[in-house]
Amino acid sequence: AFVLFQLARYEEAEAAWKLATDHEDADDYVFAGHAVVLEQLNRPAEAVAQYRKAVQLNRRWKNKLDAVGAEYSWTEPMLVLATHIIGRLRAVR
Repeated sequence: AFVLFQLARYEEAEAAWKLATDHEDADDYVFAGHAVVLEQLNRPAEAVAQYRKAVQLNRRWKNKLDAVGAEYSWTEPMLVLATHIIGRLRAVR
């Protein structure tokens, strides 16, 4: 999914991340990745829902995005998309 996202094949990336998030033991970075591609596809409500799951599993996705993004080699466009999602998460508190 990450590679498909980098190749701007967003629909395919979303399908791959959807498969990954459907696993009962999906990790936080899977939900975060899914959220970012949903944001790219202009599906903001779904993006927030997936990102919220990532934050529930690992608060760093909300509070230390640069650190966790670097850990998973996120590109600047991915970080920008995540920042937009975080802004909406904070707005609905």
